[in-house]
Amino acid sequence: MTAPTINHNRDYIYLLVDEVTDGILHVTDDLTAGTAMTLFSPRIKIIPLETHKPFLRKEILDVDYQDTTKHLIWKNGKGMRWALPMPEIDITPEYIAFREEVKLRTFYHELLLIRVQESSFTNTTETPLLEQFASTIVDDLLRSNPNVNYFTPGICAYADACGIDDLTAYRELQLHMDNLKTTRMYVLGTYIKYRNMLNNALANRKEQMAVIDQLITNVYKRQL
Repeated sequence: MTAPTINHNRDYIYLLVDEVTDGILHVTDDLTAGTAMTLFSPRIKIIPLETHKPFLRKEILDVDYQDTTKHLIWKNGKGMRWALPMPEIDITPEYIAFREEVKLRTFYHELLLIRVQESSFTNTTETPLLEQFASTIVDDLLRSNPNVNYFTPGICAYADACGIDDLTAYRELQLHMDNLKTTRMYVLGTYIKYRNMLNNALANRKEQMAVIDQLITNVYKRQL
């Protein structure tokens, strides 16, 4: 039995398509990794494909876009989309090498995002519930005015649940949000730094993995 393709893992997959030949270079289910590849080369564009909706024809859904033994092009027209065999003239050694490089680099960009997300857990002591309720907390903080001793019902409810006064609750929640913002900015800066390093590193496993190893080392040393 054939193993299921990446097409069945997510609601969307993202084809990385060559602007020069329309060749389908690779596929990822990670939009962030795909976007990083467009920053690596203006020759690469992203084509999103929905996979769990009825809009995608079965013959397109069933294609294994990760199979490097097959060379396909992507075509749009008259409201339809096709994955068609690539003309032999376009399957050059240069194209094949570029396709292999895109596949390799995409893998390490996917790995990078996983490691950076892990660093967000390593470098925060905040409960995940604060992330979940952040928009509600920020809204209540903005609508409160401690200068006139006015606090929203939400702030008062938090204070009552914690057994503290309203002003203390306001200040505590403000501190939590400040910590959360700092962590988010740290994670974002970390990702962008190492994303750029991956794009600048040579396209081989040793050099790409060296960037990931540096990230892991520095995350735990907090020397980013």
